Amino acid sequence: MILGTKDFPKQLEEIISHYEKVNWTTDQKYEFAVRFINREKSEETIKQAYYYLMRLEGKYKHAPSAYLIAKWLEKNEGFEASKSYLYTAARLGNVNAQADIGRSYFFNKSKAFKQRIAYEMLYRAYLAGEVSGEEIRRVEKKLNKFEIQIGREEAAKPLPLK
Repeated sequence: MILGTKDFPKQLEEIISHYEKVNWTTDQKYEFAVRFINREKSEETIKQAYYYLMRLEGKYKHAPSAYLIAKWLEKNEGFEASKSYLYTAARLGNVNAQADIGRSYFFNKSKAFKQRIAYEMLYRAYLAGEVSGEEIRRVEKKLNKFEIQIGREEAAKPLPLK
């Protein structure tokens, strides 16, 4: 996103320029962008607000931004377009992204992620209370004991920072 270009909506440019000078936390900047997206009607301006979120995610490794971008890309361009942001959000600890990765593999038949990663992420979301025990049991019926053990061991480890 490049501020000051004719393609960037003037109103959003002025608002972001103002708030970039304010000493806000990353979460406050995220909340600002989400509020802007929720009240805005212009698709082009909404798109630019998502680009702002991409900048936040890239600069600060902000999991909520990465997840929101992933959901927006999935809605507008399909699951394949969203998977890198979804994986980033999951690796940054977003349990919704972790659950989405596991569900996409085991229930939606998307092979965008490897089975090992999908189970590990789904189990992380289960440990956080985002996934039900019933979902885990349904998935574990599809896996052997070794795959379950490895997935649980990986899910118990802290996530590596990227």
